[in-house]
Amino acid sequence: MFDKSSMKRQMVSIWTKGLSFFLSVSISMSGCIFLQKEKTAAAAKRIVVTIDPGHGGSEKGAYVKYKGRLVCEKNLNLKIARYMKKELESYKNVTVYLTRSDDRNVTLEGRVQIAKNHGSNLLFSIHNNAGGPSSSYRDGACALISSGQYHKELSTVAATIGKVALERISSSVGMVNRGYLKRLSASQKYPNGKTADYYAIVRGGTTAGFASMIIEHGFVDNKKDLKKLVKSSVQKKLGVADARAVANYYGLAKKNGRIRFKRLGSDIKMVTRHWMLKDGRYYFVTKKEKLLTGWKSIGGWRHHFEANGAATKGFHKIGSEYYSFDDHGKVFRGWKKIKKKWYFFRKNGKALRNCTTVIRGKKYRFAKNGKCLNP
Repeated sequence: MFDKSSMKRQMVSIWTKGLSFFLSVSISMSGCIFLQKEKTAAAAKRIVVTIDPGHGGSEKGAYVKYKGRLVCEKNLNLKIARYMKKELESYKNVTVYLTRSDDRNVTLEGRVQIAKNHGSNLLFSIHNNAGGPSSSYRDGACALISSGQYHKELSTVAATIGKVALERISSSVGMVNRGYLKRLSASQKYPNGKTADYYAIVRGGTTAGFASMIIEHGFVDNKKDLKKLVKSSVQKKLGVADARAVANYYGLAKKNGRIRFKRLGSDIKMVTRHWMLKDGRYYFVTKKEKLLTGWKSIGGWRHHFEANGAATKGFHKIGSEYYSFDDHGKVFRGWKKIKKKWYFFRKNGKALRNCTTVIRGKKYRFAKNGKCLNP
């Protein structure tokens, strides 16, 4: 993606690694996650999203020859945008527009005006990148967002959506997650007198009072990225990743009645791709968006999850056996002191009990509840 004001742009990278990913969940009897929709103004009202396929017409954007044909960024952008629109329209309470639906020229100011005319909550601009002499990297996906100099809350919206989109892009197609970028203009000012953002889409949306952002999905001049970008299957995954990040933020429900995503909140934290943390309890989410329950093997270790999906932690009797679990529900092995009493847990996590056995050359006796009688 090349901004109209600068064909070779300089970028200062600000990573999102420290941001937390939050969700709220409830669990069906089948163990499926149904991410609950809060009764907030954002979830109740209809959301308007304008998707902007970057470039178009005589503006090819970044381009490169690949297997004897010319691959233009403008075409990749439009294909991804169409997939994003289709996916987003599968949700309730959202109206989706495109700044262009075919190969035509649209000015940067015109794109912002289209979003403004539609009363958009979000202007989501789709681009693909190309390396320049000042670029700090030559591959991967990144999000360009406002620096927060004006309407800081809009920068927060873009950062939250961008973080989730990049995580999904990385996990679904393997693009390197480069975090988000902020760049200030050398001369433009916001109405409050502070230095404006450099990119016209970001600056224009912020000035107009709605969240605006740019996602660079990959580098067309990077062979590894390009090999993915030219595939329609990858383009679809990119569009879906973008759409679901937006749906996630605004708490949109699928039209078929199943709520897949919920507005980001402070009650659930995604610690890793699969582990969630809520009120000090860990949950494991599968690729099919189900919570694990019962006994499961993860990374070669036995874990136990309660009926509501929470990982069992601490010292517990399950069935007729005694176990000790860490916070992730993983069984403890070997000697462990619990409330001033010693226990020995076998490889399967079960405590030795009601027996006498030799451990490392010494004989030990264990009570019915697993306590060692001669530690």
